[in-house]
Amino acid sequence: MNELLKTLCSIHAPSGDEVSMTEYLLNYIQATKKSWKSSPEIFHGPDFQHCIVLVFGEPRTAVFTHIDNIGFTVRYGKQLVKIGGPHVETGYVLTGMDSKGSIECVLNADDEEHLTYDFHREIDRG
Repeated sequence: MNELLKTLCSIHAPSGDEVSMTEYLLNYIQATKKSWKSSPEIFHGPDFQHCIVLVFGEPRTAVFTHIDNIGFTVRYGKQLVKIGGPHVETGYVLTGMDSKGSIECVLNADDEEHLTYDFHREIDRG
């Protein structure tokens, strides 16, 4: 289970761009559902906005959750804005990518939770 969690956390799926996570989860469900105690009905597609609903047995039980990552979006002047509710502390290593390539930078948070990053260049906004 630890490996699955590590894999899920490594998939780039910020809010609004959950395609990679959706594809991974659908493949995982298809590959492993035969070993589950109850095989679910699977609902997904455009009407579900990158959400996946699994409905199990009788009485019917449904599993529904967000599948995007919490994280940050970039503003002007190396400022960051939280997406979701991540806990922040100076020194966290953040990873991602923009149009110029991969990013591994360090988070800076002051006492009022103004957030910036240390990186050798400015990161694309958004």
